[in-house]
Amino acid sequence: MPPSKAVHLVFEYMTMYLRALLDSHAKNRTFDDAVVKKYLGQIVAAILFCHQRRVLHRDLKPAKVLFDGNGNLKVTDFSLSRAFTPPVGIFTHKEGTFCYHAQERLLGASRYSTPVGVWSIVCIFFELLTGKTLFLWDSEIDQLFRIFRVLGT
Repeated sequence: MPPSKAVHLVFEYMTMYLRALLDSHAKNRTFDDAVVKKYLGQIVAAILFCHQRRVLHRDLKPAKVLFDGNGNLKVTDFSLSRAFTPPVGIFTHKEGTFCYHAQERLLGASRYSTPVGVWSIVCIFFELLTGKTLFLWDSEIDQLFRIFRVLGT
């Protein structure tokens, strides 16, 4: 059999997405503070690792965080990620899940940087604490109005 030119990637087995873990948790039932701290710390460390290497994930959400069953999380799916160098280049704003998007992306900004990742982390943190999505949206404009009602303009 001739050698294949295909590339095969093999990763460790992860049991579920953080999204599935959140969904399996009873609504309005929160995680233990120590668990939230551990999960959040791992997500922050992963995104910090990316940002230090000038990579924006651009679609961070619970469905992009895998869980191994032993309390270890991994951020995955970098299909929408982009490398950046100062000055920040022009990016599109339409990709990703709007309920985890920062305001600048919802407003159509084509130049944004690491704070958009921090915003997504805050949205995940809220969800870990409360079991609810921070800002559920019907549209981009509805999402913006919900954010402005809570945080101001």
